[in-house]
Amino acid sequence: AGGEGAEADRNQTLPLLFFGSIREGRAACFDHLRVALGSHLHSTYSVWTDQQFDQTMRKYDLFLNLHKGCGRRLPVTFRNAVLLNAGKLIISDRCYPEDEEEFRGMINFVGLDEIPQAYGMLLNANRSALQRQAHNRFRERFAPRAIFERAGIYRDLLR
Repeated sequence: AGGEGAEADRNQTLPLLFFGSIREGRAACFDHLRVALGSHLHSTYSVWTDQQFDQTMRKYDLFLNLHKGCGRRLPVTFRNAVLLNAGKLIISDRCYPEDEEEFRGMINFVGLDEIPQAYGMLLNANRSALQRQAHNRFRERFAPRAIFERAGIYRDLLR
């Protein structure tokens, strides 16, 4: 790992996209981050079609997860699974502890005040390798067979 791809990663500008409604109890957190991240912080609430989704996925590689109600440790949402499946990187405000454990190594969970630092670290990282690693972990951990095994489905069927 490393090489020219890693160097290209490090030299790109990297917008951080919040994908959803800021108004739904997230405005205070978003405004707080805007002070630290400035024009690097983007948001959209206008992705409603497959074509719009595909355009967004082509344009952005790094996504921000903020919970409704700023600072509440809520569960990981479905949107994060969609982004991981698309091979994207995610920085998230802290979540429900069991979800953080489930998504360890796939989503970068940090406190709100640590999000700018996590963003800065990704600017200097081999993001392509991190994307592949997170995507592969997601595919392995959430493959139907793996989910069924963790839930004891096969064990219960063979009783």
